[in-house]
Amino acid sequence: MITVSELTTLAGVAPSTFYIYFADVDEVVLALLEEATAEMPDLGAYARGITLERLETSVRELVHEYLAFWDKYYALLRIRNLAADEGEARFRDARGKMLGPLLFALAEKIEEMRGEDLSARTPPLAIASVVSGSMERLASFIRFRHASPDMSRRRLIDAEVFLICQLLGKGKV
Repeated sequence: MITVSELTTLAGVAPSTFYIYFADVDEVVLALLEEATAEMPDLGAYARGITLERLETSVRELVHEYLAFWDKYYALLRIRNLAADEGEARFRDARGKMLGPLLFALAEKIEEMRGEDLSARTPPLAIASVVSGSMERLASFIRFRHASPDMSRRRLIDAEVFLICQLLGKGKV
């Protein structure tokens, strides 16, 4: 992680100026996460907008918006996730604040579209968490250069959309 000294050098300010506003670098990252959260598309609305009639199109819209946000804030979201995964409560809370609306809307949509057959065995919120995690990993994975045309960004997005459609549409896609 970057140090206060490196950050203030890059910003062209004295370290004492930095400490007027922030206690440490983590506070800077958390402040940037707040700004990113304010710019985040309403992914919950995209999840609620999924219908069986427009299944592939509406799922593709959700995946597109999710990945577009990740493309814009990739470095910041990676830092958030690494810190959260290491147990940093403030970063876990930031991740929860960002993902919560999507998770709950997606869980409701899963319950609505899948009904009792799936919900009785596996809680929809658990499934929504796995779907969200899958999209999050995709956001990192698509950044690699792949030798195969079958592993292009477009093909990987197609695969994500296919999997979510299979889950929601009970194999009707």
